[in-house]
Amino acid sequence: MNISKREKRLIIIVLILAILCVYYIYFLKPYFDDMRDLASAKSSKEALVLANEQQLSRIALLDSQIEEKEKEIEDYSVSLSQGFDQPPILVYLEKVITQNAQKVMFEFGDVTTYEQLEICPITVTMKSTYNELKAILDELSNDEYFIKVTSLNAIITDAVPVEVVSKVYDEVLGEYTEIITTQIPGGANMLDVTLSLEFYNNAGDIPPDTDYEFDDSSIGYGGDIFF
Repeated sequence: MNISKREKRLIIIVLILAILCVYYIYFLKPYFDDMRDLASAKSSKEALVLANEQQLSRIALLDSQIEEKEKEIEDYSVSLSQGFDQPPILVYLEKVITQNAQKVMFEFGDVTTYEQLEICPITVTMKSTYNELKAILDELSNDEYFIKVTSLNAIITDAVPVEVVSKVYDEVLGEYTEIITTQIPGGANMLDVTLSLEFYNNAGDIPPDTDYEFDDSSIGYGGDIFF
């Protein structure tokens, strides 16, 4: 059987195509599939690395914030008194509040413990003006003890009369005469105030060498004087 040159060329072309197909299917295609899988895996790893870096940044930020808060807590702890010592607290409140209010009453609640802190609720009822109440709040926020105002209720009751002294020269007597008049200035309305406070101190026993400057004979002081 004779095969023409044209048929030989076609057979060679078919064989070459067959070889190329086999080479692609068994060699190139697996290689391309592996490359595609590696590219996909690379993208996934890069996304995971980016997510881990962002997570590490957030953790570092949180650690920094925690460190700052711990430092604040440590600073507060140093400034807080040791043990709940009611007499000096009562003397302090009496001094701060009674000079700016009238008919003052204090009510101490039960002391509770939160981690290393002791918290005592204190309710103060009194009568004062707006300016006097503002002076009390300013004093409480800037003084030696850590006292938190948890609530404040104020009701206007009546106005506070103020005596005004003026002097008039009497030409007959040749001297000044004092004239006293009673006035009700604006902004001097009397308030019925209920002030809720929380007093904070470090838990533990009161230091035995505590000195009570307000009373030289206060050897027996310390703790809750109402029990």
